Amino acid sequence: HLLYQLTDTSASFCFQPPKFGCHHLFLDGSCTVEQHKQLQLASWGVIDATRGLVVSAGHLPGITQSIDRAEATALLSALRWGAHTDLALCLWSDSLSTVDLANHVMKFDHIPAGTANYELWRLIQDALQDRAGACTLIRWVPSHISHEQAEDAFEDWLIHWNGLVDRLAVWINHQRP
Repeated sequence: HLLYQLTDTSASFCFQPPKFGCHHLFLDGSCTVEQHKQLQLASWGVIDATRGLVVSAGHLPGITQSIDRAEATALLSALRWGAHTDLALCLWSDSLSTVDLANHVMKFDHIPAGTANYELWRLIQDALQDRAGACTLIRWVPSHISHEQAEDAFEDWLIHWNGLVDRLAVWINHQRP
């Protein structure tokens, strides 16, 4: 009952996007007790690395609490933030399955049959259509890599921002009413 009462904050933003330019957004989900579906609680977050600011974050509403839904909700929020702008977006996620499916939907405007969380992916498809004509790149970044493993400044930058959005999603998950 309480999970259904949570507000969907995927369209609530800490600041509005500019109309033009290029922004790198890092997105992540967090899920507690992944080995026990009945006990899972999930959250998500989006950070704009270009400005160094949190774009959005929230608890996952509804009974289905999973890491996949949290990752997809972060993607949806990032896309909604940049909707109806000419802003170029480069979206970075450490969820390879989310990145692969999002790129498929973007390329073919089609959600494969049997896709889990179909209703959420329909919203993502709509958000991608709202960005038609604007540059949208969705890229994978490895998770839980230490700065010592970076081979250059770019990899260090990716590690830094991916780590920050990971900590944001975990922190949000622990800030439950």
